[in-house]
Amino acid sequence: MGDSMPKIDHILTGFHFSTDQGWLGVSTTTLIRGVNNIIVDPGPKGRSDLLRETLAKMQVPGEDINMIILTHAHWDHCQNIDMFPNAKILMHPRELEYAASPRKG
Repeated sequence: MGDSMPKIDHILTGFHFSTDQGWLGVSTTTLIRGVNNIIVDPGPKGRSDLLRETLAKMQVPGEDINMIILTHAHWDHCQNIDMFPNAKILMHPRELEYAASPRKG
């Protein structure tokens, strides 16, 4: 792999489980290091300590993340965006529109 190729690390594994109320899930979180340091789906608040510890072991402080990609606006994908104060957030405009004004039901 040349120096210009990004390095992709799967840093937190997502999962899903069934309850008597239905299915619940938590997203996978990915780190892409290259020209930009990118977090894809930083996950829910309940995993913020685990995310912080994992990045610390990788020697990647939150301040070094300059971009966040949200695949969609579900809570389990986007609650930790505040951990990355220098990051620009990218998401599809229709997802942003939906997050601002969800449809009934």
